[in-house]
This record gives sequence, structure tokens and C-alpha cells, in this order.
Amino acid sequence: EEKDLCEENARTLITVWSDRPTEWQLPDYASRDWGGILAEYHYKRWEHFIEMLRTNRYTEEYDWYAYELPYTKPQPYTTELNADAGETVRRILELVDNWAEKKSTT
Repeated sequence: EEKDLCEENARTLITVWSDRPTEWQLPDYASRDWGGILAEYHYKRWEHFIEMLRTNRYTEEYDWYAYELPYTKPQPYTTELNADAGETVRRILELVDNWAEKKSTT
């Protein structure tokens, strides 16, 4: 249906930008704040990243495109944020610092 195609194109433009990135393309080039994208896309992506750091499963070769692509498909999304942004940022910084420290000692 044309409506679904238009929604998919819009979601693609604000998330993964185009087809799978190559070495010369910029991932996250089109990152934008659109109604619901913070809670349904960016928050979930950060949450996934943090979980990978916490469980020592993150590698720089991780296929983020494959993880992000499902968001580009038409779907309902919420506009409510149910997390404390300050606490979330503190958790992210702590985990990233721990990851960077571990990486520098290996």
C-alpha cells in the first residue's frame, strides 16, 4: 500500500538513511528527532548497546544496520517516555567509561 511505503521511506530517512552502509557511507547520517523516535528507536538502540557492553558482547564490527532495519517498517509507536533521562545518561556514561577502560588495557 502506498501509505505504508511512504512511512517506510520516512522511517528509513530518519534512521538508517539508505541501504546497508559501505565503508565510505556515514552511518547515522540522517539521525533526527521525530515523534516517537527517541523512545522507540534511539532509546532501544542505546539499551541494546548498554546490554552488550554489560555482558561483554560488543565488538566494533557489530551489524547495527541489521539491528536498526526493522524500525524502518510501518508500525505503531508511542510518544511517551517512561524513563528518567538523567539516570539513563549516567548509566550510559558509566558503562561506556568501563568499556573504554577495559579496551585500553587489552
